[in-house]
Amino acid sequence: MLGVVVPSQWESAFFGRKIGTLQFSHSPSWLPHQHYDLIQAKIACQAKTQISLLQQQGFELVTGEVDFCFTFSTLPLPAHPFCYASTQDIPALHKLFESAFPHSRFRPPYFSLAEQQHFYRHWISQAVQGTFDDICLLEKVDDVICGAISVRLHAKTARIGLLAVSPNFQRHGVATRLLQAAKQWAKQQKADSLWVATQPENHAAIACYQTLGASQQACYHWFYKRNI
Repeated sequence: MLGVVVPSQWESAFFGRKIGTLQFSHSPSWLPHQHYDLIQAKIACQAKTQISLLQQQGFELVTGEVDFCFTFSTLPLPAHPFCYASTQDIPALHKLFESAFPHSRFRPPYFSLAEQQHFYRHWISQAVQGTFDDICLLEKVDDVICGAISVRLHAKTARIGLLAVSPNFQRHGVATRLLQAAKQWAKQQKADSLWVATQPENHAAIACYQTLGASQQACYHWFYKRNI
């Protein structure tokens, strides 16, 4: 017994193939789904029984995901001036983000390199325009983008969508300043927490988040099954 597969409509339309998401359930039985090119499943790391069932059904472990949360104290946050991205920044942001996540779940052999790059270009473009995410904040030096971060707000919770720093500006505190700016923006929007997810092997990001006071809240595995 696993569950049911529901269509992932947006991803199917974007990537031009039929993609489904497995939703676990105690009642429905696993049924064949010959019409899906890819089925994805996100499962908590501690769900050993369900992970074993997935592997028995031919699902492959793709990557992990670790979720962190920043909470805001009553003390004021350090002031970091916002630099909001505009549509004029989109070409430079495309270059920054298209190759920033080579180990994300949208990677070969499940997705082509061109599909992966197109996905992140589209995401950051939509963030600048306030659709995928609400805002995109930048840090610039002499009109050159050093790094950028996108954030979306839902009720009292803010979540970082994308964060990337140009290779030429890494190890200069850019990520820390962008995170502080995102925290400041989220607090101004009356959010009580800011969330961000990364991969377990991204040790630099995890260290940065923890240094800034984030606590780990959850851990997941992503599994795929292709050519059903």
